[in-house]
Amino acid sequence: MAEALKNLKHHLQSPPILTAPLPGEEQLLYIAATTHVVSTAIVVKRLEEGHAYSVQRLVYFICEVLSKSKIRYPSIQKILYGILITSRKFRHYFDEYKISVVTDFPLADILLNRDATGRISKWAVELGALQIKFKPRTAIKSQALVDFLAEWQENQIPVPPNISKHWVMYFDGSLKLDGGGVGVLFISPKGEQLKYVFQILFKASNNEAEYKALLHGLRLAFPSASSDHWSTVILYSSSSKSTKSGTSTRKQWLRTWKKSKSSRTSFQD
Repeated sequence: MAEALKNLKHHLQSPPILTAPLPGEEQLLYIAATTHVVSTAIVVKRLEEGHAYSVQRLVYFICEVLSKSKIRYPSIQKILYGILITSRKFRHYFDEYKISVVTDFPLADILLNRDATGRISKWAVELGALQIKFKPRTAIKSQALVDFLAEWQENQIPVPPNISKHWVMYFDGSLKLDGGGVGVLFISPKGEQLKYVFQILFKASNNEAEYKALLHGLRLAFPSASSDHWSTVILYSSSSKSTKSGTSTRKQWLRTWKKSKSSRTSFQD
């Protein structure tokens, strides 16, 4: 245990640093891509004293946040784009050293495909001038580094607020000894909230109380259905049990309501 703690302390006190490649040394290129980020890392594989097997040392890495147009690239195109930006930034490495891309994707077949069109054909012409080899990945090794860089940068990107174009209605009903209660919450596309509470004076089950909440909410929504935002009202129920056990009753209540009212409003649970 003491020896393990000593080795851990030594490892933490010796952070990895960038390594300069030796003349004629082969370099490996690892790539990772997420929805918004592409990261690459160039490493060298060499034998070092104190290690029974060869170790990989980091030469340099790139982490780029994709623009809105590049976010729509398929995964395979993002991987190819990672090779492209790395070759442009470190052209001196690609000219002086042998570069091998370590990946599980059939990138060589895609770049050599004569039927390729669009941006892939353009990238194939540019990358075809370089001596790039492709190797299958047999172990994780430095792939863990580029995966970490991509995922870490992905988590730093702020999530845009989910702004609905339609009104949203939440409804729920509950049963009490002396009757029941109904609650309805409307949220407008601008985020404004309208809250309504009703009391049920007759005996009703939990399912019936929830259906009553649904109907009260629809009665409040339909008079304002002239607005385009009200053309679609998205409904959310807090009870999953009632939607399973009372499906037939729920359909009957909705059918009765649709017969009595005509509107452009559509329903979505």
